Amino acid sequence: MNYSRKISAVLLVSALFLVACKKSQPTVATTPTPNVDATPVAVATPTPDPAIEAALKQLRQTMEQELKDQPENVHYNMGSAYLLARKSSAAAEEFKQALATNAKDTASLIGLGRAYAQQNLYTEAIVEYQKAISIHPNDAAARLALGEAYLKLTHVDQAVAALQESVKLDDKNPETHLRLGDVYLRQNKAREAVAAYQQSIKLRKDFADAYFNLGNAYDRLGQFKEEANAFEQVVRFNPRDADAHFNLANTYGKLNQTDDAIRAFRQVVALKPEDADGHYFLALQYLKKGDQAKAQEQYDLLKTLRPDLAEQLSERMTK
Repeated sequence: MNYSRKISAVLLVSALFLVACKKSQPTVATTPTPNVDATPVAVATPTPDPAIEAALKQLRQTMEQELKDQPENVHYNMGSAYLLARKSSAAAEEFKQALATNAKDTASLIGLGRAYAQQNLYTEAIVEYQKAISIHPNDAAARLALGEAYLKLTHVDQAVAALQESVKLDDKNPETHLRLGDVYLRQNKAREAVAAYQQSIKLRKDFADAYFNLGNAYDRLGQFKEEANAFEQVVRFNPRDADAHFNLANTYGKLNQTDDAIRAFRQVVALKPEDADGHYFLALQYLKKGDQAKAQEQYDLLKTLRPDLAEQLSERMTK
């Protein structure tokens, strides 16, 4: 990647800062788990956002001025911008145009693969990653992306091989160790998964995704105290992650830390008032503590949210 492309990448990040801000504010952050859905599904077309569209238009104008003699870099950077904006079809077209100028541009090959992956076209993504690797066998990023795509298709052996090779080439990337841990968990190798997640966290102290999946690995091992510690770190770094609060509450329940479980389940329903499971398990913790009145409050909510769970709760309350 030449110097001018690096300069334009800075411009890209600056121009699209608005995209990240707009997307982060109205939504509750969620954290991926190793339980990856292997079945490709249709990807919904994002609703056009005028602010994002304006930012992309301005970015293209800037790129064409700054890099007027490097059209392949214009297309590469626009492809990267479209990926950030989750406009995967547009991103794919930009990377294809970059590759029409330079078919051996591994960055654009990886970008095209990621655009396909964003559309759940993992087989097509693998083809592009393999092209990049054939040109630069020591490209750790291409092997990481290849391993991620194989994992999505549940081709576990190929995923392990790609990710292990990526670690050999670059053992300082926390994302690679995270994905390697995910594969180990798929293989029911929870101890190996723990080691991989711990290495990921060693490299990035605030890596909430790694802590989340570490919690899942400890759950497989029945190490509930360590599981609780992991999820406590997730909610420390990502306090609006309702799934992490839910898992933390469940783990406190396993440890018979009823007050802590109640506090965590209350956080779940505060973040997601429509979460019927959160209300149900919160009620169970209240019953465990002997607080019938608080359990009744959750029952009243469940009658509207999930009548079937309300009925189950009613049976528990009358025992």
